[in-house]
Amino acid sequence: MSTTVNAEIGAAAAEGNLLHELVHWRLNTLGLPFDDTDSEFIAECIRVGAPISQDRRAQAAYQRYMRRFGLNEEAA
Repeated sequence: MSTTVNAEIGAAAAEGNLLHELVHWRLNTLGLPFDDTDSEFIAECIRVGAPISQDRRAQAAYQRYMRRFGLNEEAA
């Protein structure tokens, strides 16, 4: 995480990015799938309130996850 970028995006967005990265770390240390497109990763992000990457593939995986479990996006 870059101090310069964090200053540009503001504290709330920087905290969201850090939380997102901590989800990667936690799942990896537990030996669970931790890619932005993995259902386990998306579920954990939703659980802890971490933002989902804006990457096209991550957003598509998020949409599939939400449809699969019958969730609406406002709940996430």
